Amino acid sequence: MGNPPIKVIKVGGISFSVWENENGIAIKWDGRTYKDKEGNWQKSDYLNRSDIAKLKVAVDDLFRWAFTENIFNKKEEDTDFKPASEL
Repeated sequence: MGNPPIKVIKVGGISFSVWENENGIAIKWDGRTYKDKEGNWQKSDYLNRSDIAKLKVAVDDLFRWAFTENIFNKKEEDTDFKPASEL
């Protein structure tokens, strides 16, 4: 089994993992977990309307952590990150 993620962000079933690899940093959308009608845990790549606020909080937490840890500058030549003003 490979290395664990360096950070996991979870907000109300919404989850992202941050991985460090030979190319720098990779951020993976892990999906949304929920309980079905029978009480069994399920996973989905789809969001409900009620998940949008949770997604925003999770992304805000992810970026706050990323900039605090300065992960976007660890291998600057390998990142395709651009500020919104440059898009």
